[in-house]
Amino acid sequence: MALRDRAWRSGPVVAWVVLLVATILAPLARPGYLLRADMVSTPQQYLVPDAWGVGDSVPRAVPLDAVVALATTVLDGGVVVRLILVIALLLAGLGAARLVPGGRLVSAAAATLTIWNPYVAERLLMGNWALLLAFGALPWAVAAALDLRQGLPASGWRLTGWLALTCLTPPGAVLGLLTVLPVVAWPGDRSWVRRSALATVIVVGLNLPWIIPSILHPSSGRSDEVGVGIFAAKADTSLGLVGSLLGVGGIWNEDAVPASRASPASAVFTVVLLALAVLGLPRVRDAWGRGALGLVAAAAAGLGVALWGATAPESLAWLVETLPGPGLLRDGHRFLAPLALLLGCTAPVGLAVVGRRVLPGQPGALVGVGALLIPLAVMPDLAWGGLGRVSPVAFPADWYEVRDVLSGEEDNSDVVSLPWWSFRRFPWNADRSVLDPLPRFVDRVAVTASDLAVGTDDGVVVVPGENRRSERVGSLVESGRPLTETLPSEGIGWAVLAKDTSGAVPSSALIGATLVVDGENLALYRLADADQLPTGSSPRAGAAVVAGVDVAVLGLVVVALVSGWLQRRESCYSSGINMKGESR
Repeated sequence: MALRDRAWRSGPVVAWVVLLVATILAPLARPGYLLRADMVSTPQQYLVPDAWGVGDSVPRAVPLDAVVALATTVLDGGVVVRLILVIALLLAGLGAARLVPGGRLVSAAAATLTIWNPYVAERLLMGNWALLLAFGALPWAVAAALDLRQGLPASGWRLTGWLALTCLTPPGAVLGLLTVLPVVAWPGDRSWVRRSALATVIVVGLNLPWIIPSILHPSSGRSDEVGVGIFAAKADTSLGLVGSLLGVGGIWNEDAVPASRASPASAVFTVVLLALAVLGLPRVRDAWGRGALGLVAAAAAGLGVALWGATAPESLAWLVETLPGPGLLRDGHRFLAPLALLLGCTAPVGLAVVGRRVLPGQPGALVGVGALLIPLAVMPDLAWGGLGRVSPVAFPADWYEVRDVLSGEEDNSDVVSLPWWSFRRFPWNADRSVLDPLPRFVDRVAVTASDLAVGTDDGVVVVPGENRRSERVGSLVESGRPLTETLPSEGIGWAVLAKDTSGAVPSSALIGATLVVDGENLALYRLADADQLPTGSSPRAGAAVVAGVDVAVLGLVVVALVSGWLQRRESCYSSGINMKGESR
């Protein structure tokens, strides 16, 4: 079978993938921390209740925050996020190179199209590094799913291990389910029901670390319908909405769209890419078996989700308002990952087919030039971190001073982050919009705004958040009453004011507060003494259940990795005996 082809392991292919990743992520070699949109890296994260999903925030980054918090006890947080981004793109490129049937040039072309595409560019500029890690794991999970269809040793364990990387956040988990389950379950023999059941059990088990906190969370889990229109996919090429999505672009946030997407070359490239993918699909189908049709179905389903919010927003709005969970479908663009993988694997094969007809003597020349270099020329602004839009910065010294003061205090009270906005623009961060870093910077619960203000053609639209405590605190902050009178009853004994970002704080809010740190960028105020505060926020009764589930799932992943490695080693050993007729 083509999946046993070792062309992807050759030095030139690996070197090409490394070169591509280095070209994209070169700015990450600088010291500092990545702060862009949803991507917030800090020197260290802490195991506050929200990291486990048992705090006040809806568990959207569970168990990711806990994993990062544990990792930053060993490594600097900036290094952790850098490593994850590098690993994500390396996995995506090498995984696609492994999947595609063909020689080294075809493998290298598959890696190029899977790494250097609008989906990766737009998700990188959105700061969705955990989603990129899930994307990087997808080709390996698909390979394990195809092996599972053949009944190969250790395939179920390997599927568990790769899917675990997609399950660090709920969106990644849904993406993994959307991609892998159709590949496993596509009918082709009598065992498809058993395979489907096994894959479903694996996926549900791996998702328990966020499913359980979601069930226990005091919010309803429903989302506000306003977000459906805000997060709906939008056309970013002259091909319109459908054409943009078929080219795996079309993200809702214009600030995350590479400028090259508006060029005529981008539209032409998309049309040619789709045509080549159609030509290459039959050969990929021959190599993969009927599992290839499962990936086609997954790509079609992801495209359908992306189109849903843009073409039928009323039905999706009703769904997210009525039922818990469908809010995950609002940003439909992120579910184009199966389509990006499918195009990356089929288009190079289609180009090879064309090459054999156009250049019978040297078909590889067309593949080499066409699929290795043209994608880079069509979207040059993915290079160098989106031309410098993703690059590390240093936190000012007063951030560390505030953190150290809070760490040295014995009270267990929480801190409120001011001004009351969920996103910040700091001059020392090149005025890039970034999620408030304070909750990940200090070692206590930081209460921030959960509403999201989004600029649109009709002005600023506020998407309501789902954090009930944040709603209460926000009302108190904006009431104009002194925070020393209103917030201690909420267990909040401190306020951190960012001086160098937009957003007003009522002049009366800090009356009576004690100024503890007065830095150029941050100010720290004490709102109440320890004896005036309740015990502070603490995990709810379900914390023990969540911790137990997390430990059990972690144990499952470790067992999967070890068992997969042992069974593969045993399989290779047996293969050596069968092939050579003697033991090694």
